[in-house]
Amino acid sequence: MLSKLFKPRLKLVCFDLDNTLYDFALAEAETEVYLAELISKRFKKPAKNILSKFIEIKKKHLHNDIDPNNYSRALWISELFRDLKIKLNSLDSKEYEGKYWEYLNPRVKIFPETMNVLENLRKKYKIACLSDSDGEKQIKIERINALGLNKYFDYMITTDDTGKNKPSAENYEYLLKISGLKPASA
Repeated sequence: MLSKLFKPRLKLVCFDLDNTLYDFALAEAETEVYLAELISKRFKKPAKNILSKFIEIKKKHLHNDIDPNNYSRALWISELFRDLKIKLNSLDSKEYEGKYWEYLNPRVKIFPETMNVLENLRKKYKIACLSDSDGEKQIKIERINALGLNKYFDYMITTDDTGKNKPSAENYEYLLKISGLKPASA
C-alpha cells in the first residue's frame, strides 16, 4: 500500500564516464608511459623525467581547474615541452595529442557490469552522461561511440557544453534544461 503512495518519481539517471562506466585510469597510465617514451626517443631525454613532469602538469590542472579548455592534452603537452625546454610549435603539440588519444582510446575497457546496468536502467529511465572535458567534446564522443555506449544515452554532456568543469552546478542545470525535467525527477 505504501509503495503505491510513494511511487518513485525518478525519470533520469546520470552517470559520469571515466572510471565509472569504464576503466580510464589504466589506459591513461599506459598512455602516459607511451607518450614519455615517444618523446624520449625523439628528443633524447630520460622517459622517467618526461613522465614525472607530465604527471605534475596533469595534477596542476586536473580537478583544480574549472575551465574545460585546461583539460586539453595539447595544452599539457605544450607545457611539457616548454618545461623541458624543447622547441616545438602548436602543430607538434596537436600531433602528440593525436598520438595520445590514438593510443589511449583502444585501451579503455568497459567495466564488467556496465552494459547490463545500462540495459536494465534503460527500460525505466532516461539516461544521461555528464563528464569533464578532454579538451574537446568530440574526443569523449568518439570514445563513447567506440565503446558502444552511445546507444544508451539520451543526453551526452561534457563540460565543454557549459564552460565549467564538475562539480559546477551549471552542468546539472544544463542537463535539467535540455531534458525538461525538474531536479526531483533526476
